[in-house]
Amino acid sequence: MNRGEQLKKTLEYNLEIIREYSGQVELCLVNFIKDAEGEAIHNWLKRLAGREGFRYFFSRNLTVWHASVAKNTAHMQGAGCFLVNLDCDNYLSRGLVDGLLGLPDDVRDNTVFSGFTGGFREEITKHKSKSVRLRQALAWLLACLKSRQPGVRGVKRKPVLLRSVRQGSDRHFNGTYGHIGLPATLFHYLGGYDESLPPMGGQDKNLLWRAYNIAGVTLTHIPVPQDCIPVENTKIESMKHTDLSSGWSQLQLEGTALTLNAIRDRRLIANNGCPGGVAVEKCK
Repeated sequence: MNRGEQLKKTLEYNLEIIREYSGQVELCLVNFIKDAEGEAIHNWLKRLAGREGFRYFFSRNLTVWHASVAKNTAHMQGAGCFLVNLDCDNYLSRGLVDGLLGLPDDVRDNTVFSGFTGGFREEITKHKSKSVRLRQALAWLLACLKSRQPGVRGVKRKPVLLRSVRQGSDRHFNGTYGHIGLPATLFHYLGGYDESLPPMGGQDKNLLWRAYNIAGVTLTHIPVPQDCIPVENTKIESMKHTDLSSGWSQLQLEGTALTLNAIRDRRLIANNGCPGGVAVEKCK
C-alpha cells in the first residue's frame, strides 16, 4: 500500500534478476489501492505488467493496512511450488535464488527458508504448556486402555519440543525479517499468515515458527548479501495506514506473546486452515 518510492528502487532490479531464470521464477505483486497515490502507482505498474516473469494484481478491498491479510493475498496468487515473501523494499539476490533452486526436490519440499541478515540461531526447548501435557496424558491413557499389547503401559511419554529462531541485528533498520519462504503445500496447510495477529509486528516470526514446528520440516538460512540490503524506511511509514494508536514496539510485544502461546499449545494452523486475503483483479 503506497510503496511507490521503494518499488521504484527495487522492482526493475528484481525483474531483471527474474528474467535470468526464465520459466523458473516469477514475481507476483499486489497493489492495494486506497487513494490517488495508489492510483498513480497502479498506472506505472500497468506499463510493466507485460514483463517476463511478472504478474501484477491490484485490489481496492483493503483500505486499512493489515500485513497478514496483504501477504496472504499476494501468496494466494503464486503459482509456483515454493513461495517466498519479498517486501516492496527488498531486493532479490542471485545467491538466494540459486540456493533455493539448488536444493534437492525432497529437501526443498520440507524446507522453510529465511534470508535474515542478522544474528540467527535455532533453539529447541521443552514444551511447558499444561494444556498440551494434559492432552498428551489423556491420549496416552486412552491408548493404554485400548491396546491389548503387553508393555504398552510402560512406554515413556516423550516431551513435546518447541522449536524457535532467535534473530537479532545491530542495524537500526533491518528489512529482512520478512524475507522467508516455504513450500506452497505447507503454506496452505498452515493457513498462511495468521490474520488474528495485530495489523503489523510479528506476522513473519509467527509463520516461520509455526512452519518450523511441523514434524519433518527443516530450516534453511541463506542470508541476503550485503549488496542486496533493503531500502531503508521508518516504522512511521509502515504504521500510518493501520489506523492504530499503539506504537510499533507494543505491536511487536503483542505479536510475540500470541505466537509463543500458539506454539506452546500446538496451535500451528491459522485461519482455520484457509489463507484469507482479499479479492484481487489481474492486470492483463
